[in-house]
Amino acid sequence: MVLSNDNSTSCNTLIDLNDIDFKRLDGESRFRSVPLEQQLVKTQLFLALEDEFVEYDYDSDGECEYTTTHETAHVEQSLYLPQVSDEIAIDRHLSFLPSLVERSEMLLANPPRNLHADSDTRILNVCQRELAHAVPSQCDILASDMATTCHILAIRSELSEEPLTSLTHVDSVGYEDCLRGMIQEHKMHHFGYSSCDSEEEKKQELSEENDRIEMELHLLGGFDDEEGVSRQLSEYLIRLLARIAEEETASIKMTLKTCAISMMNDDGFRAPVGRGLGINLLTGEAFLVAVQKGVEGPVSDLRAARLWAEAELPVPTTLSVIHTATSNTIQIQPFEFAPVPNLDTILNLPDKVLLQCTSTSPDVEHDAFCNNLRRTLTYMRDNDCKSVFGPDCVEPISYVRTETNKWERTVC
Repeated sequence: MVLSNDNSTSCNTLIDLNDIDFKRLDGESRFRSVPLEQQLVKTQLFLALEDEFVEYDYDSDGECEYTTTHETAHVEQSLYLPQVSDEIAIDRHLSFLPSLVERSEMLLANPPRNLHADSDTRILNVCQRELAHAVPSQCDILASDMATTCHILAIRSELSEEPLTSLTHVDSVGYEDCLRGMIQEHKMHHFGYSSCDSEEEKKQELSEENDRIEMELHLLGGFDDEEGVSRQLSEYLIRLLARIAEEETASIKMTLKTCAISMMNDDGFRAPVGRGLGINLLTGEAFLVAVQKGVEGPVSDLRAARLWAEAELPVPTTLSVIHTATSNTIQIQPFEFAPVPNLDTILNLPDKVLLQCTSTSPDVEHDAFCNNLRRTLTYMRDNDCKSVFGPDCVEPISYVRTETNKWERTVC
């Protein structure tokens, strides 16, 4: 039995996991042939609890048994993860933890908030394969939607006077440097330095508990898809965040506050419940969203074109940073694009065929997927990247907020 109470002591196909039974472990699985203490590893990711701690174990059928106790106030509970990733799926393991289940159910129980053009709330929309950082003085809500197998990660931290919030829309594995950079941005914001700067000396300065950044993580995305695309990304992100939490434990306390991923975000019919995530920069509240026309931000077709311009890369490696806490502009980094071959044929394909050719989850894509795709491909046909990013295609373009949710191009 493990008592985890520290106070008392969107869209590239990844791999096919059909050969693994994620629903129920084999009775002779070596996952249960060793003691539980050797099966589970304590991480420096914490769970958001109030007045409870949890004991948990797996029974002979691979089901998790747990007991919740309400005796200890202000408990700090570590997240334990399976040592061997191919013995039990990460989302299945997490679905046995009452605190995570309760919070994910609370998130998914409410319908998405419609973010629309008439809103008096300043919205910063983050598209697929983008990343943004912002503080409350810059905007009110960071949001992203249209995720099926993709995952949306929101991070909010407090230490200095103004909290920093970041959000990214991840469509595959392979962005480790960008996700690590996402965390480092919070250290720069609160401390004025990152892990690259004399870390050993900084650790001595951060010996007091009050000097640690309090960081909350919210993760939404994927569903119980037959190909295992969602689950592969869930596994990658949770384990990467756990490694980062271990490395940064001297300066950051990372709490996994919301986690509705893969089977935890499935409606029971192999489709996602939540497709969009928003976070209030001032309060830290996370909620489901649907980003409507008029608040998607500037040049959404150009930003979507990046996905198709990079489609021939074996594994995309960069999340494009579009906004920072030190700049009030959305900046689009330059990239080359050209008309897609056989475009007219593609544009005239029936929706069902177009979905099969272009999506990792064609049966559950958003109703607007095909129209958005046709608009993006048409943009790539009708525009020259040199007319957008300069003669050598190396000049970024920037947009500044002029009204609540209106943007105008400005000189970089």
